[in-house]
Amino acid sequence: MKRNGTTPKCPFYVNNHLYKRGYLLVDEIYHPWSVFVKSIPYPYEVDEKKFKRQHKAARKDVEQAFGVLKGKWGVLSRPMRARTVRKIRSVVYTCIILYNMILKDDGNAIAPVHIRDPPVELALDDTVLGELMNEDTHWRLKHDLLNHLISQDLPHLLVNSDED
Repeated sequence: MKRNGTTPKCPFYVNNHLYKRGYLLVDEIYHPWSVFVKSIPYPYEVDEKKFKRQHKAARKDVEQAFGVLKGKWGVLSRPMRARTVRKIRSVVYTCIILYNMILKDDGNAIAPVHIRDPPVELALDDTVLGELMNEDTHWRLKHDLLNHLISQDLPHLLVNSDED
């Protein structure tokens, strides 16, 4: 999401509900907007504990990936505010491609085939900001993602009673 309230359209379905925008996994400091999915701070039910565990694992993977990129190429640790979004995207993609080339050369490639995402159309109308700030969509998406997650057979999400 950009500061001016625009965001790309990338529709997807979860539990037969259509969502128009992508979402980001965030912590509790973010507003309950439709594009932010927060964890469950105090999970009580087993399903809530599974959701919290998967949310934490996914966020950790992303943070570790950027940690590796920052450690390998210091360019990602410098402020990038003065650069254009296009320039920042190019720098990040270049680092990711170089890192994947190193992994492939070592025989540890994560994905031997690069699949490009289709380009997404930017939404530049005034109604988008209200759509992004919609708390009802935020809660419905979180609920749909939780239900989708528990419908999957993911043994690594089994929760011990001592955890969480």
